[in-house]
Amino acid sequence: REDVKKAIGLFPANIEFRWDSDFENFLAKEKRRKKIRRQDTIEYYKKLFKENLEGKQLTPELVDFVVKHRNKWLRNIFRHYIQYLYHKRKIPIETYGWVMEVVPSRSYENKVRIFKIDLDLFKKTMDFLRGRHELYYLYYLVMYYSGIRLEHVVKLVETYSPDEIVYVEMMDDYSARLVCFDEFCRYYLGYRGGKPCDWVYFPKELVELLERYGGTKRDRSKVSDYARYHDLLRPKYLRKLHWQLGKKVVRDKDVLRFIQSRFGELKISEERYADLLSDADEEYPRLAEALRRGLEDTEYLKHLLLNKRVKKNQ
Repeated sequence: REDVKKAIGLFPANIEFRWDSDFENFLAKEKRRKKIRRQDTIEYYKKLFKENLEGKQLTPELVDFVVKHRNKWLRNIFRHYIQYLYHKRKIPIETYGWVMEVVPSRSYENKVRIFKIDLDLFKKTMDFLRGRHELYYLYYLVMYYSGIRLEHVVKLVETYSPDEIVYVEMMDDYSARLVCFDEFCRYYLGYRGGKPCDWVYFPKELVELLERYGGTKRDRSKVSDYARYHDLLRPKYLRKLHWQLGKKVVRDKDVLRFIQSRFGELKISEERYADLLSDADEEYPRLAEALRRGLEDTEYLKHLLLNKRVKKNQ
C-alpha cells in the first residue's frame, strides 16, 4: 500500500497494544461520542483484541493487517485503541489523524436510513404487554408518552423517588422529583451519563403504575430480548415513533427535543432552559392527548403521521 509507505515516519517507537482495565474504563466512561458499556460488547471486543492485536507494535504493517482483515469489527476496536492512545498522549495528532483516515470504521451500506414503524405491530405489542407483562408494558408506555430511551425508563423505575427534593442545576433551584399538573406529570431523572436525560413527561394516570413498580430493577437487554423472542416492536422504535408523531403536534422542534432530552442537539443557557421547560409544560397536554388517542385507535395514528400538523383546537 502506498499509504503505508508514506506513513513510515509517523509511528513512535514501542507503542504496544495491551488490553487492560484502564482501556475498558476509557471505553465505558471517557470515550467521546457513544460510550461502550454493554458487557457482551466489551467481551466480544476483548476477544477480537486478544486474538489479533494483543502484544503487537503499532506499525504501518499492523494498520495494513487491520484494514484487510475479514472481520470488519476489528477496525472498530483498533480505532477505539488509537483514540485511547491519543487521549493518553502516547501518539501525536499526525499519527492519530492518519490512522483514523486510513482505517475506516465498520462499513455500512450508504443508504438513507428509513425507520418504518409498523403501527399494527405497535398495537399488537401494546395489547400483548398489557395482558402478559405489566412491568414491560409500563416501560413501553413511558417510552411512548415521553420519547426517552429504554435505558432511562429502566433507571426511572428502578430509582423512583417521587418525594425526593433535588437541586436542578439548569434551573438553579430545588424541586421535587415528581411534579404533577392537572393532566400530566414530569419526573426529574437528572441522568448525566453518555446520553443525558432530565425531565420525563407522561400522563398523570401512569403514576399508579410507577408507584406499584417503583424500585424494580431490570437489565434493559432483557427487555429487548423479550421483545425479540415474542416478535414485538423493539423498544428503540418507541422514541422514533414519538418523534414522528410529536412533530405533527408540537410547534417548536426545540421544545420536542427538550421533551425527549435530546441535549446533544440543544445548546442552551439557564434562561433558555427555563423557557423550554415552560413551553414544554404548555405543549405537552396536547401531545399527550394525541398519543393517548393513538394508543386506542391505530387508524388515528396513521392519519396523524400522514397529516402535516394537528391544529391547536383538534
